[in-house]
Amino acid sequence: MWRAVQRAGLPEGARVLEPGCGSGHFLGSAPEGVRMVGVELDPVTAQIAHRLYPGQQVRNHGFEAPFVENAAFTATIGNVPFDNFALYDDVHNPNSRNIHNHFIIKSLNLTAPGGYVAVITSAFTSDSARPDARKDIGSLADLVGAVRLPSTAHRRQAATDVLTDVLVFRRREEGRQMSTETRDWLETRVTSLPGKGGKEAEARINGYFLERPENVLGSYEVGNGMYGSNTLKVIARDNEPAALGVSGVLDRIIDQALDTGQALTATAPDRTLDPGFDAPGLYTRPVQETAVPGTLRFDERTELWEQYQVGAGWVATTKKSRDINDQWQRLLAMGDTVLEIGDAARDLRSTAEDRAGLRELLTRQYDDYVTEYGFINRFKWTNHATENSPEKTAANLTTFEGEWRIQAARDLAVDRGVDPDDLDDLDLDPFSGDMPAEVREGLLEARTPAQGPRKNRYRRGAQERGRTRERTQAAVPPETHQRPAQPGGEAGREVRAMAVVEPATLRTPQNRLQRAVQPLRHPAVRHQPPPVPRPQHRQV
Repeated sequence: MWRAVQRAGLPEGARVLEPGCGSGHFLGSAPEGVRMVGVELDPVTAQIAHRLYPGQQVRNHGFEAPFVENAAFTATIGNVPFDNFALYDDVHNPNSRNIHNHFIIKSLNLTAPGGYVAVITSAFTSDSARPDARKDIGSLADLVGAVRLPSTAHRRQAATDVLTDVLVFRRREEGRQMSTETRDWLETRVTSLPGKGGKEAEARINGYFLERPENVLGSYEVGNGMYGSNTLKVIARDNEPAALGVSGVLDRIIDQALDTGQALTATAPDRTLDPGFDAPGLYTRPVQETAVPGTLRFDERTELWEQYQVGAGWVATTKKSRDINDQWQRLLAMGDTVLEIGDAARDLRSTAEDRAGLRELLTRQYDDYVTEYGFINRFKWTNHATENSPEKTAANLTTFEGEWRIQAARDLAVDRGVDPDDLDDLDLDPFSGDMPAEVREGLLEARTPAQGPRKNRYRRGAQERGRTRERTQAAVPPETHQRPAQPGGEAGREVRAMAVVEPATLRTPQNRLQRAVQPLRHPAVRHQPPPVPRPQHRQV
């Protein structure tokens, strides 16, 4: 696999990712000059990898944790873990793909356009009846080529017989058309194969391998195996070592890639911009964001608000008016003060004067806000009694349950081997079994409108707001801007007045916690910057 990536055009000094690096097999065989970053969840295994290969970086945390920006790597190589469960990753796995597909999708996102992702993965990535995960992968990259290994390929290393593939992808540049190999790989077909006792048996096989049987290192057979009596297996050819067979097929694949303009063109990173990211060593904790989806934060450099969204991470929102920016930052300041009052009440070192000073500060902040914009609770909060009536909820549930039973019948048909493309041509009866309790609860919650703010009950007139906006910091005596001395810290830290013109003057002390926009209704959300340098933000 390393040979294939090198022949494709891996540049000197490339930064290469190994997801789920284990004890470091790919780390240890990396070409000279390549900077490796291996991610391994198990702490003992990560320590072993670090001790064996101290010249490379090993990160001891789950691959689902955010630790780097997209397109940070020149290439990715490794043996991804495969199993029938999903990890939570709202940025790179919002559709809850199985762990092996999740690792491939995230690796493609973290690899720069023109870079290669070469992985060993379960044959279910290619052969599953549902094409959704393959479509996610195909939207990001082209399949350069694939090799199907004998079922016994991992017997010596892992003491198990399992059908696996070597998949080589190339991260697609914007505007490039999907390749023929990729389109073949997106599809699967049911075909007849030799089974037990000489009888024929049916199995679903990926279209790429059906069109290119020379890329299968052996002959197909259906029989007893890991998944029961109908397990698809590849029986190795006599006197053909698997490593030699893989090398021959990959050489042919890379030759074709070079002839068709699919060489590895991603460049090595400019390490003067971030010299420490891929530095050798063992990193035992991920530096990750713990933002709740929907959380907002303010970038004081661009004066834009960003929202944390499932599947996208931090996304810049549309530019807000000066009024909105000012209001939200004032709310942020009040929320911080409220939480500091609570912290001070639990701190045995805090004095009565400290707490009184914080309360006075909150009073000034609140009075300034009310004078400028009106009461915080000027919006009417409704419980939507009409929408939430028992009759309305029951009607909604009946409609949604019918939709669920139709979809459940379609899902069951696919699980039993029906091609998803044929579902619309079938006359399926709705699922008639019992609805699971957790599904019913989910439908009730989805069909029950949430409460929220409605009509504006109070708003200062434009003239009065314009008059109050003319106030400046000088309108408040400087001595009233002092926070009380904190035990063990600097006394009299200056806090700027809140009724000022420039947003920059709304900044709070450097060590103040970042809080939610609605501090009185939601818990605080802490933001930890990732290791790659970013502009300073305040999160609300």
